[in-house]
Amino acid sequence: MWPIKVPEHITQFIDKRFTLEELGAKANAAYQTISNGIPEVSVVMPAFNEEDNILPTLASLAANKTKRVVEIIVVNNNSTDDTEALVRSTGVQCILEGRQGITFARNSGLAVARGKYILNADADTIYPADWIEQMTRPLENAGVSLTYGRFAFCLLQKQVAEPISFMSTWQDFHDGSTRFLKTRP
Repeated sequence: MWPIKVPEHITQFIDKRFTLEELGAKANAAYQTISNGIPEVSVVMPAFNEEDNILPTLASLAANKTKRVVEIIVVNNNSTDDTEALVRSTGVQCILEGRQGITFARNSGLAVARGKYILNADADTIYPADWIEQMTRPLENAGVSLTYGRFAFCLLQKQVAEPISFMSTWQDFHDGSTRFLKTRP
């Protein structure tokens, strides 16, 4: 296994330099910027007991550089921790799905999504600064109806107690699709 270099865009959300309140406020301010208007993109995110991960995840999505109006919908799938309160502190819509399971949760989010483009996201991932654009730009082509991504998983022992996943992008110039892979030094 080779050492990995974690991009600054990722570390800013996981290095604990902000309190939960500060990170929630940063996410709220950034989300107000990308969610102003009728959404073109809906990001649907099921969540079950994600209080340790949800704020960095939402902060990374809200900080995305995009020209599109975005709504983020977190589906609380019966969390027994502070997941819902933390989501609400960011200004992101949070709905409850009482039937347990990711399929029920994702489908509940899809049912209320208003965007032309729907992105499925995980509640424990830090997203690249341009993830929304990378996922939606190929869909503007008439012959493309689906994009997908891969993720890298790493344990950042000095910054967090739990493993966290992050994505980094590169462009495949042969077919124009977006791929994701681990960043090497």
